Amino acid sequence: MSEEVNLLVLATQYMFWVGFVGMAAATLYFLVERNSLDPEYRSVATVAALVTFVAAIHYYRFYERESPYRA
Repeated sequence: MSEEVNLLVLATQYMFWVGFVGMAAATLYFLVERNSLDPEYRSVATVAALVTFVAAIHYYRFYERESPYRA
């Protein structure tokens, strides 16, 4: 049973990191591609980058606070 629990904890931690990396990558994508958009859509890409950046920071802070293996 303990081995199954450890596997579940590891899978959960892995998925947290996958989510964090996805949000961070989305932030970079929106910032890099912002200049290739028409001027009227650049503000939309900027807002999307800000939203994904804030979400990534909050996700990371939640992970660090709730991690059972934190040092």
